[in-house]
Amino acid sequence: MEIKILTITLLIIGILGMGIYISYLQANPIIEEKLIEDNSAMLNVEVYDWAYNLDDPTEMFFDYYVYNYGNTEAKNINVECKLVDATDTNYKIVKTAVGNFGNLASNSRDFDEIVTDMITDNTDERVYSAYCYVKSCDNCKILHKNIPELIEIYEEDNFD
Repeated sequence: MEIKILTITLLIIGILGMGIYISYLQANPIIEEKLIEDNSAMLNVEVYDWAYNLDDPTEMFFDYYVYNYGNTEAKNINVECKLVDATDTNYKIVKTAVGNFGNLASNSRDFDEIVTDMITDNTDERVYSAYCYVKSCDNCKILHKNIPELIEIYEEDNFD
């Protein structure tokens, strides 16, 4: 008999808790900012890798993916990649390269690379890290420009 009373009490408490939770969600709806308009492109770049060119010791390259989250083709996309010396806490950009990616269809992604001159200090004692971002494009929005922390890193080279 005591188990039935305990079960019924817990059931009632659970129903009341769900009711309060549902009423809270209705009173405080989640508002999402619409970053992508119906007829615009929204671009982002993710670096895949960087490497020395084994066939030509004077060259290195950056591999990256470009993503278009919008419903319109993005045109004249320029991507900038930077190589950072991360050996110690004083991060320093040692190489910058800009490539013209071209156009990218709506709701798609594509892979590309930028080939550039080799860095001068390419010893195995140094630790390097690479990042790439959309520098410019026609008829599009650039995703990182909506995130203040990324603007500081990508465009102002502020690693603090």
